[in-house]
Amino acid sequence: MVLVRGKDIYYQVYESSANFSNSESSANSFADKTKNLVLLHGFMGSTLDWNPLVNFLLAQLSGPLKIISILLPGHTQEVSNSLKNNISTGDFSKIQNLVNSSNNSLSKLAQQVLEIQKKEEALDCHYLGYSMGGRLATELANLNPRTETLILESSFTHWENKEAQNLKKKEDCFLLKPLLSLTDNFKKEEKIGSESKDDLLHKNFKSFLLNWYNLNLFKGLDQNKNFSLLLKTRMQQNVKHLHEALQAYSSSTVNSYLDVLKKLHCPVFYIYGDTDTKYKAIGLNLKKIISSVNLQEIKNASHNTHFQQALHFNQTLLNILKLNS
Repeated sequence: MVLVRGKDIYYQVYESSANFSNSESSANSFADKTKNLVLLHGFMGSTLDWNPLVNFLLAQLSGPLKIISILLPGHTQEVSNSLKNNISTGDFSKIQNLVNSSNNSLSKLAQQVLEIQKKEEALDCHYLGYSMGGRLATELANLNPRTETLILESSFTHWENKEAQNLKKKEDCFLLKPLLSLTDNFKKEEKIGSESKDDLLHKNFKSFLLNWYNLNLFKGLDQNKNFSLLLKTRMQQNVKHLHEALQAYSSSTVNSYLDVLKKLHCPVFYIYGDTDTKYKAIGLNLKKIISSVNLQEIKNASHNTHFQQALHFNQTLLNILKLNS
């Protein structure tokens, strides 16, 4: 694994180039040339979200594979200051990508990711995007004629009407405002009662996250044995930067991706959880409109299928990559 600082974006690169005989190649490898997979996480996530998938694919695929995992602007994650065999041997520090004038829309951000792919010689690729990352993946597939597969997990495709789009814009504008007010109204050194502002912000952000993941959209997620680890990574985020990302990359900034999806020449896969009624309906409706879309339902999962049912999700991705090579 290599952590790379692009022009404005941190990203991680994982590579496997196992040597094997011709017989092993025909039996185990799904291609001779390097396969490139670009991973795009969701809102409040990081490249760490994809670690189980990355480890699974590197173990299961015997052919050369390059995985590029993008840290979306407005997001933060911890990285080890010292790695040996990909295992932390030292302290951690935070890295973050900021929203700025060069990436403050999905289309601009897609251009930046394409520049990364050119640098990494990875334009022939499969895109996998979850939720917010799915919107970026769709933008990328539209711009990159060398896209081999577009894989969307629980991602927006189109609005039923303008009213729904406007409502979403208002919701996203105010979602983090109560937390932002703590930052705006108090200086860093001041205390509110017996608590420092930072302590209060931390407590309120944790409360926000617990309420967020208690939404029906994420049904059952907080019962997962690894939920505390997910919560820990989310707590690393900067609320102000998350707000900026949400304004820049909200689904309300997009009218529809139907025309884009209709004209794509690559296979399109839509993955959803069987208990996520909202995005299951989006997937089923998309299939009615574009019959070539491949639907993949993950059982006993809601919105975040790659977290709730990692083994099933990982195997689904492996099958998709093998079938579309």
